Amino acid sequence: MPAPAELPDMRRLSGPGLARVAFSDRGKVTDVKVVQSTGNRPFDADAVDTLRQWRIKAGAAREVELPLTTVMSGKRRPVRMQTSGGTMTSG
Repeated sequence: MPAPAELPDMRRLSGPGLARVAFSDRGKVTDVKVVQSTGNRPFDADAVDTLRQWRIKAGAAREVELPLTTVMSGKRRPVRMQTSGGTMTSG
């Protein structure tokens, strides 16, 4: 995942959020919506921008809900998420 344009003020994150991402049958993102905000608009906006860049294997069109959370660490590792449609990896 690309780094956020600006580091969010971690004190202003009120909790985890949730995004809904729609994929076409070609694996491209067709829509991203924040279902539950983290409480930090810049963080939510960066998450939406990042999710718009995601791709999945071609197949049936689908929607998945993904948690919006942050992990502060000096290391950058791929993120693997379990979703209703399988496993997604980014990074």
